[in-house]
Amino acid sequence: MCDPILIHPLPVNDTLFFNGNRSYEKIEGLFLGRVSEYRNQFLMPLKHFWDWTVIDHGMMNISLDKYFNLSLNLHSESYPNFENRIFLHMAQKMVVITQSLLPTWGLIKNKHYLEFQTVEELIELVDQLQNQSKIGRAHV
Repeated sequence: MCDPILIHPLPVNDTLFFNGNRSYEKIEGLFLGRVSEYRNQFLMPLKHFWDWTVIDHGMMNISLDKYFNLSLNLHSESYPNFENRIFLHMAQKMVVITQSLLPTWGLIKNKHYLEFQTVEELIELVDQLQNQSKIGRAHV
């Protein structure tokens, strides 16, 4: 047996966090992480209505905010956790929408990130962000 590894969030400048005033001409969403059956129940409806990019194994040396304005954090399973990619995406000036976080590392819901629980809440949240730009989601 080995000692457990303690993982701490990456330090970032909190002035880059979401301030509630970002507008979108068009939703350009990013999910960075392994796709699973659990995660697909959230991703499939998003990909149906908006431009959403799913990358399984990460990206290096790229300015995310040049290509994306919205980051989605999904847990591996239905229990809450925290991923360092949340801070990484905030530092890249992306608005982060996520399932419940545990721990929150001092982040405040609806100030630093937006939170959802169900697929329906996620779709409504992205739709609200899109409607702020008066574009609306694509109708199929």
